[in-house]
Amino acid sequence: MLSKKGYVLHLYIKPEHRSIMKQVEEFSLIKGHGIEGDINANPISPRQVLVVRDEDISDLGIPPGELRENILISGIQPENFTPGSLVSFDSGAAIRLTFHCEPCKRIAHLVDSLKILQAKRGILGVVINSGTIWRAKNFGGDEGHNTIRWLNVGFYAKSHISIESGAVEHQPHDFAAYKSQQR
Repeated sequence: MLSKKGYVLHLYIKPEHRSIMKQVEEFSLIKGHGIEGDINANPISPRQVLVVRDEDISDLGIPPGELRENILISGIQPENFTPGSLVSFDSGAAIRLTFHCEPCKRIAHLVDSLKILQAKRGILGVVINSGTIWRAKNFGGDEGHNTIRWLNVGFYAKSHISIESGAVEHQPHDFAAYKSQQR
């Protein structure tokens, strides 16, 4: 069953360690590696991409890009934005969300207490299908412009976020295969 639609609002790349995040209109995801041109692209890392909900940061008055996120989305309910979810795009690119990104000292200046950011810093993920993704240009519901649809599917792969204009299909996560690729 589909739930509320959402959108990709912003995309960011970190070109070097400790550098400012660079906002881009689109970028390429590389299967098992991460974002092309991003310093965190690494085939053995479960931290290839950071996805953040706009509703979480706007409630706290944090400007886009300040949490050092790669993808800022909007319109997805917090109970559906969970580790284990699959994010897929029109191009066939897909990200498996792995775990919540813990608040750290690099972003401490943004809030009075890092505890405020618990479970709001975003969710890290790994790229499981290559392709290009882009920032939505039309937020009025035009299908095929990186709209996000959510499907609850149960157990480990809790949700499937589909950013495409066709039907949503469940793509089960094979954790054993993922772990064997990392060795």
